[in-house]
Amino acid sequence: MIFITESWLYDGFPSSLLDPYNRFYVIRCDCDRQFSRGGGVSCLVSRHLSCTEVAIPNTYSSLELCCFDTTFGDYSFRFFNIYSKPDAKQERVHYMSQLINCLSELSRVDGASVIVGDLNCGGIDWFNLCSPSDGVHDTLLNVTVQKGYSQLVTQPTRDKNILDLLLTNEPVSICDVSVQQPFSTSDHCQICFKVLLSN
Repeated sequence: MIFITESWLYDGFPSSLLDPYNRFYVIRCDCDRQFSRGGGVSCLVSRHLSCTEVAIPNTYSSLELCCFDTTFGDYSFRFFNIYSKPDAKQERVHYMSQLINCLSELSRVDGASVIVGDLNCGGIDWFNLCSPSDGVHDTLLNVTVQKGYSQLVTQPTRDKNILDLLLTNEPVSICDVSVQQPFSTSDHCQICFKVLLSN
């Protein structure tokens, strides 16, 4: 599984260019920026895995978010890939509120939910569980604690900040989390992890 944030994809860019050999299910939420570049998220899931895209309700059409379900053995996972752009404060407060509502609505109660992506919340201290009270950082941190999620990235992913997160309500199902060198010209590090399967 490959999760991409700030994919910069748009309607005129076919998925076949991402996957010319048709080896992946390609799930996309393209950026909708008329006058600037950036944004968008996508997921590439090997066709060796089961994969069912989860439709995002129209209520949350402004979010840059992909979601899919996959099953390993008898256990189901729901993966979310999210990008939250660094914007003006008021827009960010509204965006985070919408995002939390969407995640609360779509998170699984009968399996693991795994949330990855660039949330641009570098002000959160994940070790001491404290953050600025700005309606963005504290909103994300509070819901993480309240919903029983663990944040598994422990090293900075851009400069000195942890901007790229790996959140899950089943931390024992995720292992070997590591921060790797950026891919190509990206200014963010890669996050690699494994899903732990029971026999």
